[in-house]
Amino acid sequence: MKDAKESPRLLLAETKRTAARERLFGRVDELKTRLSPGALADEVMNGLADRATELAGKRPMAFLAAAGALGLVILRRPMARWLSRRRK
Repeated sequence: MKDAKESPRLLLAETKRTAARERLFGRVDELKTRLSPGALADEVMNGLADRATELAGKRPMAFLAAAGALGLVILRRPMARWLSRRRK
């Protein structure tokens, strides 16, 4: 029985198993990092920034119109409060 435990084939198989397990866990850790919410959000924001830069270079007026519309949507409530205070 002791000979079976110390056979070269068994030792080689155990070494391969250990190496495969380490590769698997390394890959899992890499995927956890790449698929974390923060990493995904960073990737999306970088993609949006690249597209915005590209659009601004090709069509500056369209980019300005879209940015202005987005700004108005975001600032509609503060602007409404400011205008209502101003009328009083």
